[in-house]
Amino acid sequence: MADRDEIVSWADEYLDLASYPDYGPMGLQVVGAAEVEKLVCSVSASRELFERAAAAGAQMVLVHHGLLWEKESRRIGPVQRERLRALFDADLSLVAYHLALDAHPEVGNNALLCDELGIEREGRFADGLGFGGRLADPLPVDMLAERAQELLGRMPLVFAFGPEPVERVAAFLRATGAEARIEEFATETPTAEAAADAVGCTLGQIVKSLVFVCDASPVVALVPGDRRADSSKIARLAGARRAAIAKPAEVVDATGFEPGGVAPFPLERVPVVLVERTLVRHPVVWAGAGSDRHMVALAPRELVRLTRGRVEDVVRDSP
Repeated sequence: MADRDEIVSWADEYLDLASYPDYGPMGLQVVGAAEVEKLVCSVSASRELFERAAAAGAQMVLVHHGLLWEKESRRIGPVQRERLRALFDADLSLVAYHLALDAHPEVGNNALLCDELGIEREGRFADGLGFGGRLADPLPVDMLAERAQELLGRMPLVFAFGPEPVERVAAFLRATGAEARIEEFATETPTAEAAADAVGCTLGQIVKSLVFVCDASPVVALVPGDRRADSSKIARLAGARRAAIAKPAEVVDATGFEPGGVAPFPLERVPVVLVERTLVRHPVVWAGAGSDRHMVALAPRELVRLTRGRVEDVVRDSP
């Protein structure tokens, strides 16, 4: 047996209810028995649910979708009357948690869905309600939707806009509160020269994200468009015997981006990011944002912060 108000107080605190303004009053919505021996959980409030909970001998019902919503009529009609009658006749308390339950990092719906789908959580979005991340084993959108259908018993609503790598970069920037902007260009920018022409900046302000394999470990070197990386310097800075330019398959495996569209973030599988020291002299630099038509503009200090990079000398002594 437990005290009703103690249960509600604990749940309010555990779910951090005060941090998630909702579409109606959450927590305890209908007051029932003071002592609780059995609690029933469900998704949405309904008369059938309340009647079955009463038949099961419960004193409290906890749901995701409660009875009280700001944009619904405050008149008590026949349907709402019968729902309330079922609660009061059985002395049942109704407790509802909506957005706070969606957002919780341990038991929240979005966190648990990420875990079930095999998504490695990287950050939050939608004012902290949602989680974003990457699949341990990448899948096409349609196959991911099928997996969700198998788990949820219904087909999800899919907005198959993209390209996905650009969305991943955008989600990372939102989650980290970055001072940066992504721009899409009408023409492809497969080279540093093409990128500088599209942006209208100097070649030195273009950031090339170069992937090296240093003794079997991936390293990313961020190099100005007008300079060439020095593999011997990179090997030494990475504590490796040798640094070799990664093959296309190795680039994808290490970064999740295709060659030519490698962004400097997020790079969870890359333990070392080296930022060429001459980049920091510019007020703004431009880096790839996941495709050859998208680039991100940001200050060099933000580039260093977001990549957790080390500012080093990584270029050849002569251009």
